[in-house]
Amino acid sequence: MATASQARKILAYKPRLFVLLPLLGKGNQALTGHERDRDMSLKSHVALTVAAFLALATITKAEPALQLDIVGGTYDLVHEDIVTSDPVFQLAAILNPTSGSAPDSDDTFYIAVSLLPATTSAVLGGSFVFNGTTVNVTADMTSGTPNGLSPHGQFPNFYKEFSFTFDLSDAGKVLLYDVATSPGGPTFDTTGTAFAKLFTVDKSGLADGIELHFDLYNKTANGSVDKVAPFSHDASTIPEPTGFVLTLGGLGLFSLIRRRRS
Repeated sequence: MATASQARKILAYKPRLFVLLPLLGKGNQALTGHERDRDMSLKSHVALTVAAFLALATITKAEPALQLDIVGGTYDLVHEDIVTSDPVFQLAAILNPTSGSAPDSDDTFYIAVSLLPATTSAVLGGSFVFNGTTVNVTADMTSGTPNGLSPHGQFPNFYKEFSFTFDLSDAGKVLLYDVATSPGGPTFDTTGTAFAKLFTVDKSGLADGIELHFDLYNKTANGSVDKVAPFSHDASTIPEPTGFVLTLGGLGLFSLIRRRRS
């Protein structure tokens, strides 16, 4: 997904195009040799500028090689990740092999599950279940940072790493999409050009005040993190709405209905 700075760069091309366009040619008027050369030069310049603009727009719209999504999740524009408050949900790891920076599709990949808020102090934080494996917080977790992973405000921390491979058969194919603009889970389709792997996560056993964060990556031969899902395309859990918040929401809706009826 294009950043704000990239968007500004793209928009910066537009005034140049519109400034040049009125200068092209004189309609049906006769041109001198000098004017004809200048006219052709301007046309060539515009053509190159348009080509550069289109190429840049294509690059900035390209889907990442790795992404995380949550079935039924939403995109948090403030923290730039996929979130859910559901106690049990499906986490989706997505591989786009058409990306120029994509790792080998048959590689081993990893999901690091870490704590929110981040801590390096051992706590009795209950437990969570990741695809059938129960993890006790923090007894079954490692304190630190996965080798080579950028801290991105989440590490050092307690985390648990899970390895997996993608199903590269038709059963694992999904339609390619950008989770930042179309969150909520992949669409499995045998005509798809991407692959997805689903993991069932149960966070209902966590202690109050503890949530989870997810990072996706593969590793180099020496065991350090290699390709990573952009930190704008990772995932987290958030607290469930409290009864008080739900009550306020209900009162607000009731008040809105009353105003509309009156």
